[in-house]
Amino acid sequence: MISILLGLILVLATNMILLGRFADKYVLSEPSKKPHHGRHALYLTIGALLIAIASILSTSFGMELWQQAWRNMSSSQQATILRSVSGSVVDKDNRPVNGVTLTAGDTLITTGGSGMYSFTSVSQQEGIRLSHPELALAINKEVQSDGKMDILFDIDVMKSLIDVARLEAKGDTRTLYKQLFVERLKSAYSQDKFVNEYKARFTPVDLASGTIYIGNTSKVETYQSLVNGTKFTDLVRVEVFTGYGTAEYLLTKDQGKWKLVF
Repeated sequence: MISILLGLILVLATNMILLGRFADKYVLSEPSKKPHHGRHALYLTIGALLIAIASILSTSFGMELWQQAWRNMSSSQQATILRSVSGSVVDKDNRPVNGVTLTAGDTLITTGGSGMYSFTSVSQQEGIRLSHPELALAINKEVQSDGKMDILFDIDVMKSLIDVARLEAKGDTRTLYKQLFVERLKSAYSQDKFVNEYKARFTPVDLASGTIYIGNTSKVETYQSLVNGTKFTDLVRVEVFTGYGTAEYLLTKDQGKWKLVF
């Protein structure tokens, strides 16, 4: 739509300039004055184009273009920041996780019994990609600090997070309620209320690359539910990045599976 509008303005502007030049050549003017219809038409054309561009950029679409351009500039700057990062991949109980494959750039590392890893060069923008044979999707971890960075990567927690992401992307909040919402809160939070109020963050676009992007992952000792005040212990909080922005998922183990708590 924007390209059509600009094209129409350019066509009209060209006609205006041609008519101005025609007037300079063939239309009589005062003998003492040199005709400048073509020049005036050019000035008017430039002014019209500037006004049109300013109007487009003042709209939400224009603002989005500016924001996207800024994000691209920021991303290109961040991509040049390389960091040396090392540490261990651990579960929620701080035990090393074996068999996790970490990828940063062209370097690939699979953790052993110690869970340790070490990269000499990691792009801040790209982060570290983690995968495991038991996980259907890869997890991309944001690089948050220089030097040592232990990564909380509990396989069972990530399995549940992937299940949540897939059900959200499908819009299947009823199955999400049945399978991934803690049982102790269901008596105070009906399925219909859950379906009507639940804010899904993942879309099919977010999962198209086969990777979930996460930021900070931390263990939470205690949490009091906002639903009915029930207290939970031994939880994991995962920060996730999607097309909708940043979201936090709080999970606790319930009936042998990590499930959502609100």
